[in-house]
Amino acid sequence: MSVNTRTQNTKLNILFLLTLQLVTAVSGLILPKLMIESFGSKANGLIVSIVQFLSYISLLEGGAGGVIRAAYYKPLSENNMEKVSGIFRASRRFFLRIAFIFGFYVVALVFIFPLISNTIFDFWYIASMILILSISTILEYLIGTTYSSLIIADQKARFTYIFNIIAIILNIVAVYLLIHFGASIHI
Repeated sequence: MSVNTRTQNTKLNILFLLTLQLVTAVSGLILPKLMIESFGSKANGLIVSIVQFLSYISLLEGGAGGVIRAAYYKPLSENNMEKVSGIFRASRRFFLRIAFIFGFYVVALVFIFPLISNTIFDFWYIASMILILSISTILEYLIGTTYSSLIIADQKARFTYIFNIIAIILNIVAVYLLIHFGASIHI
């Protein structure tokens, strides 16, 4: 890859990363307001707490994503697809293990969090919220992280950023429409 192409890729990646951060910030302003107005601050607080507990799983990664991306650089620059495939398979196995551990963590949260949370919501309400909110993370570890590591290492991160931008915008629209039509918070 020429220096010009790498520079162009870097500029595009930065542009879409900044756009993603802007869209994420706007979403962070719009969605909580909609949730609080429609479902109350207690429901919003419950969701924030659950998301916080679910985010602890990222500690298991221990920076492996960065190490995996760094391992890709040389084989990609040499166009050594055999080595790239080996790194991909190893990374897939690693993230599948993380997904498996995350699954156990979610099951533990489902049974423990409703018992220790001091809230007006019943056990099944909280347990179902934990399961619903954990779906995206488990899918990320089962499918997305392995591919996104390779895409980012290949200086094509803008494609994941574009996908995330579209997903966030669609999420805002979907939440607005669902709330407008009276859907429950679980939907």
